[in-house]
Amino acid sequence: MVSLKADLVILNANIVDVYSGDIYSGSIAIKSNRIIGVGKVDGLIGNSTIKVNIDGNYICPGFIDAHLHVESSMITLSEFAKAVLPHGTTTIIIDPHEIANVLGVDGIKMLIEESKRIPLDVYFTVPSCVPAAPGLDTSGAELNVEDIEDLLKLPNVVGLGEVMDFPGVLNGNEILLKKIFLAHSLGKRVDGHAPSLTGDALQRYISVGISSDHECISGIEAFEKLRFGMWIMVREGSISKNLSEILSFLFKVDVDTHRIMFVTDDINPIDVLKYHINGLVRMAIEIGFDPIDAIRMATLNPATYYRLDHEIGAVAPGLKANLIVLGDLDKVDVKMTIANGRVVASNGKLITQIDRWFYPIKAYKSINVKRIPCGDDFKFKVNLDYGRAIVRVIEVEDGSLYTKQSFIELPIFNGVVNVDVENDVLQVAVIERHKATGNIGLGFVRGFGLKRGSLASSISHDSHNIIVVGVNSSDMAYAVRKIIELGGGIAIVKDNSLLGCLPLPIAGLMSDEDVYSVSNKLLELNKIVMDIGCKLKEPFMTLSFIALPVIPELKITDKGLIWHNTDTGRMEFVNPIVEFK
Repeated sequence: MVSLKADLVILNANIVDVYSGDIYSGSIAIKSNRIIGVGKVDGLIGNSTIKVNIDGNYICPGFIDAHLHVESSMITLSEFAKAVLPHGTTTIIIDPHEIANVLGVDGIKMLIEESKRIPLDVYFTVPSCVPAAPGLDTSGAELNVEDIEDLLKLPNVVGLGEVMDFPGVLNGNEILLKKIFLAHSLGKRVDGHAPSLTGDALQRYISVGISSDHECISGIEAFEKLRFGMWIMVREGSISKNLSEILSFLFKVDVDTHRIMFVTDDINPIDVLKYHINGLVRMAIEIGFDPIDAIRMATLNPATYYRLDHEIGAVAPGLKANLIVLGDLDKVDVKMTIANGRVVASNGKLITQIDRWFYPIKAYKSINVKRIPCGDDFKFKVNLDYGRAIVRVIEVEDGSLYTKQSFIELPIFNGVVNVDVENDVLQVAVIERHKATGNIGLGFVRGFGLKRGSLASSISHDSHNIIVVGVNSSDMAYAVRKIIELGGGIAIVKDNSLLGCLPLPIAGLMSDEDVYSVSNKLLELNKIVMDIGCKLKEPFMTLSFIALPVIPELKITDKGLIWHNTDTGRMEFVNPIVEFK
């Protein structure tokens, strides 16, 4: 019998055992992409074995992001891998519902194909709600039950993506329930999306077989969902930063952490170059959690939840050799990343080649408008020459996907409701870009702080029509025209002049440039938008979520203004004009 010899051996390690909660000294032997020995591995070392001595540093499983929309990073999967591998992330679970809303099944399969060519492990959940809110906006595609069944049967598909239409669940929507039961029949997980859902409504939502949630914004909310059996995905992305509040509460009540995991959900390219799951683990340790518990939340817990713990999530023989070397457990300083048995990053630098994957031409043809809009299209016209109107206003808050509804009095001149720049009440519009319907939804928003100009984007969750906010209709029209010209992207305009733009030609969501270029361009846009008065830390991501009605409270789509009743979960169209005075 031929003896098995390792390709790579990691010597003199302090091994973090997430099974027992222990740390012990030893070595790790790797053959191809698998761990073949842990502890004493002398007998597995051959003449051609590569030996790496880590001199007593810690080694633990590679980190897992348990829920992510990679398209929100505005970069391709290949570029995302370049950014996160040096941070110690070796696995991501993505819900590709952004590209699915634009390109349908074809878009999902593009990401699946790209994922086969990178050293980062990528698993998929099939988008459950495309569109996210049927009848309330216009998406570029729809996934029916047959589409979902076909996708669920593909390799590396681990579940049904977040069930955002929780009113549909509560009201017994047959098609939605069929999707959920189909996933269970195939042995797949069903992820949840239940913002502020509590009590009986929450229990009814869970009872159909939905087992996780990443929308908690408080520790009390997370604790209730844990008690009802949900797995909690603690989110810390670029706009939704919930980790500190949730984990501080859960630490105080000494909660068991085995059903808690970390996610970024939506993270921009600037942030993803600074941190990923390593940053979330560090935050948990700073709150007071034991380092091994914090590491377990980023490794074994998500692997167990998605039924992947026979493949990833720990340091043990037979598992994939997805490992990271840490110099200091408390600081979570990643010194080396091993992905699928290969050293891919060292001291914060990628040391492997990841080639660009070229997207099909269809991905570059996602803008389809009925006509090029003009300034007159963005004037809020009423049947009253002069006077005043009480209007519903979308109130945005920095660092939150949630909005509030307020009622503000605005002047009417020449039959047009005017903005109030002094009080930060601006115009917002959504322009349908998939089916050339000509739909334009008009409304008002407060919180951006713009004093002049306009900003527009082809990213507007989840249907990703063109969204624009501005001080005047002329600049709004100019910004939208630039988005159409680019084939998707972000644009900032002032006085009918382009101040800056970021092309996003892949589905109108992602750049085909490298992560560093995209990050630098976004940084420059952030500076420009501050110069015209914007006070938000995340202006473009905040803008993109104004169009998502499944998250409360007041949102806008290409079909109009939508109020989300947090008591009933019901979403309904409302008139922006409450009354004339």
